[in-house]
Amino acid sequence: MGRVSVSARLAKASSLSNARINRREPVQVVARTRPPPSRATHVPAATSFRILFTLCIIKPPESLPDITGSSRMPGSNRRPVVYRSVHALALVLFSSAVVCAEQLPIKHYTTADGLPVDIVERIKRDSHGFLWFCTRDGLSKFDGYQFTSYAKERGLPHPRVNDLLESGDGTYWVATNGGGVCSFNPAERAPADSTSRFKVYLLDTNPASNIVNRLCEDQQGRIWAGTDLGLFYFDETKDQFTAAIPDAVEIYSLMTDRQGELWIGSGNQLLRQSPDGRLTRYSFRVARNPGRIFSLLEDDKGKLLVGSWFAGLMELEPNLLPLEDSAIEPGKTNGFANHYTVADGAVIGTVQDLHKSPDGHLWIAASPDFTTSLGGGLFEFDGQRFRRYGKAQGLMRNSIWSLEVDSDGNLWLGGLDGALKIARNGFTTFGESDGLAGGATAMLEDRSGELCVVTEAGMAVNRFEDGRFISTRINVPAALKNSQFWGSYQITFQDHEGDWWVPTLKGLMRFAKVARIEQLASARPKAHYLLQGDGDTFDIFRIFEDSRGDIWVGLGTRDSNRLLKWERANEKFRYYTEPDGVPPMNPPTTFCEDTHGNVWIGLYGGGLLRYREGRFTLFGAEDGFP
Repeated sequence: MGRVSVSARLAKASSLSNARINRREPVQVVARTRPPPSRATHVPAATSFRILFTLCIIKPPESLPDITGSSRMPGSNRRPVVYRSVHALALVLFSSAVVCAEQLPIKHYTTADGLPVDIVERIKRDSHGFLWFCTRDGLSKFDGYQFTSYAKERGLPHPRVNDLLESGDGTYWVATNGGGVCSFNPAERAPADSTSRFKVYLLDTNPASNIVNRLCEDQQGRIWAGTDLGLFYFDETKDQFTAAIPDAVEIYSLMTDRQGELWIGSGNQLLRQSPDGRLTRYSFRVARNPGRIFSLLEDDKGKLLVGSWFAGLMELEPNLLPLEDSAIEPGKTNGFANHYTVADGAVIGTVQDLHKSPDGHLWIAASPDFTTSLGGGLFEFDGQRFRRYGKAQGLMRNSIWSLEVDSDGNLWLGGLDGALKIARNGFTTFGESDGLAGGATAMLEDRSGELCVVTEAGMAVNRFEDGRFISTRINVPAALKNSQFWGSYQITFQDHEGDWWVPTLKGLMRFAKVARIEQLASARPKAHYLLQGDGDTFDIFRIFEDSRGDIWVGLGTRDSNRLLKWERANEKFRYYTEPDGVPPMNPPTTFCEDTHGNVWIGLYGGGLLRYREGRFTLFGAEDGFP
């Protein structure tokens, strides 16, 4: 088991080391009540988790890992009780969609890290796993450790780079904001008679045609360039770009779909060019003029997602759209499936970029609508619901221009503040604004597979559902609540039969299994075990269930420390003290069971106890124990 954090107040227990143990058998009083009947309901098993600080877990491949250090016993089909003393709760990124204010695991890259400038227009990943940053002052390659930049002094015809495309033959094509298109191969050295490694192509004599906004490659390997004035393609036979749609203006998005059709966002219109050259123009009849079409993406089902300047996100079904020039309208035109201007209760704003992550989630980079100042941020859609991330979650600002996922699954964002990396396996922070009642002191997976967080010195259980915590204060009388427990990190848990064990000022309360955690707020205890320590004052440090279903309790009193075991066979406590081999004045603070059924007990003052076949063995420094 990992290192256990101990409350600072527990340090006062060291003063007990000079006191004698007054050994007398405590009186055990068991008050039983019959638990109220409860209607069984199905609780869905937990699937994937996000992670956050106030307690920590890592997203497992299938289920929560056994982070207690204990393992399943041979021949046992029971899942081990999972809990651990920690100070932060975390949920891993890129899983279920949630609505909360957790802090994202973000690393910020700026000029201090090697970027040529802190304005990133676009981020692209190549086939070698390198990330390329199109900036206002050149092109920069990131190899995971450092940036290598290409600017005008290395042959770029214009400092501002709008897009990058790696074609199927390995050539890199660069769209500049006034210098046309240039191509290069980063693996090749520049010619000996030239400092430039770029071959420059001017698309037209009109300057607007050399402001190249987007590049794409079709299924035939043809390179297309969308400019402020005209759509062009690269003619290999002539080694030059040729106008295909000269009157197309303000082309800010280009893509080819799986049917081989070319889609062009031109001004506030969407153009569709079929493989045979037929051109169809669509305008949008929506509440606000789209302004410009900034982003296009084909999803796994062949639907086309269209991101606009003023009209949010539109979802189209190309096979149902009319094949003639049309003004299309949601709810009236076949093929206009959905129109989103609000997501997760927030205005989307300008949709700058769209990306599909490996887990199938849609990511939307948005910036505020400059006419209203509303919207912006990072949006995630898991197929069922949207979730928004903004400044409250750690983003520098609610304006994001580009998205990319690296080979490790990390999400990269580009914009006015350089580049941000959101770690796929990092930690995300949740707190009271997400429903968590107080600081988290322990966590467990209940018998229904739901993530639960224990707070308020064991008096509250917080169930994680749809990205928020639903807090339940257990029905313990106020007079029995002890908010001053020294051992507050592993003291409330659910045993293998589903019963809940809760520490109180006078011993342990045991609540029968409930169908929903929230029922603990009104449930009557199944039993109350009144433990008596020296001077009727004690603290419960830890509770642990072994493979036999027995419950171990580390108990500290004013004048001594005790180790207790509740035996399921007779439902009575057995007390272990110095004559049993348990050292005095050294409270048990952690438990673990190995695969042979031996129970290992860590002691606060140092040392390790092993319980095997009814006998204790103490391991200390002389045995090599640190």
